[in-house]
Amino acid sequence: MSQSLEDICPYCGTPGASLPGCAECGGLLDHQSRQATSADLGPWYVRDETRPFFPGCSLQRLGRMIRAGQVTSGSILRGPSTGGFWTRADRVPGVAVLLGRCHRCHGLVAPSGEACPACGVALGFQPGTVEPGLGAPDPLRSGTPFDLVSRAQYRRIERLQATVRTQVILLALLVSLLFAVLVVWLAQPRPQPRFDGPVVPEGTPDPTPSASPAADPAPPGSGVLIPERPVTAEPVDPDPAGSVVAPPGDQALQAVMEVMRDVTPAQRALLLDLRRLLERGESPTLPLAQRVEALRDAQALIGSALSGERDEFFAARLTLLSVEFASLEAQLQDQEPGAP
Repeated sequence: MSQSLEDICPYCGTPGASLPGCAECGGLLDHQSRQATSADLGPWYVRDETRPFFPGCSLQRLGRMIRAGQVTSGSILRGPSTGGFWTRADRVPGVAVLLGRCHRCHGLVAPSGEACPACGVALGFQPGTVEPGLGAPDPLRSGTPFDLVSRAQYRRIERLQATVRTQVILLALLVSLLFAVLVVWLAQPRPQPRFDGPVVPEGTPDPTPSASPAADPAPPGSGVLIPERPVTAEPVDPDPAGSVVAPPGDQALQAVMEVMRDVTPAQRALLLDLRRLLERGESPTLPLAQRVEALRDAQALIGSALSGERDEFFAARLTLLSVEFASLEAQLQDQEPGAP
């Protein structure tokens, strides 16, 4: 025997329903409840897994559900303006405006607004514009050519924004990586130059007499480490042929090259060039003029190196060598014939 209409719940379709209400959905089955429910029926459906068989509701009923918080921007629904396809509520024409959003650009709008102030699209929906059975136009593809171009521009802007966000994130990661590498590099211990000589404190003059009066190692207060130079007691041979018996410049250069073992390749090459020029300046087989020229070339080489040298320890030794070369040049000029 088939079931009568009264045995089926008119709301959820559950068989075996009886007065006063359906045991499955809780809907009241009296005449007044059916009339009240019929007034709210319509073509709008809100996806609800707990009540999948409920009938659709009207747009007015959907508005009350939105105001009550039962439907939000992330709710899934379908209706005449979606062509019967399930869509997020904030993208449905005629419904997104009730949530305070534009269904096209998703900007903030007034629930009673007629057009979006940002993109100009109409926010309302007329139920009579779509005939039953013919479907509804796709809100993402329908509209005038101006609407199509506008939507394409918005999609392009969204893609550009996503690209810019990705590039900014990558740039921030790169800067963070470089900063971390810099911190690690600065935290590494630096090799200290080996030095066996005395330390000259700031404000204390050097008590060790120099080999020549013009060879002042460093000005007071500089705090520079000066290698200890041996003082020769042998007198200088005033031979007019021209050879220095006690070369103080060679002693200074030897002291610097022995003390500074941790020099860079460029600094070591500079010291070797100065050694060659010093050997030319002290060679007794060369004419006096060539020896003086070699010492002047050494001083010019030291001056050019000091202009770009950042190592204060090495710069102090170059200054010391420059003074020694000047002292040797003065001694050679004193040996010239006719010198006073």
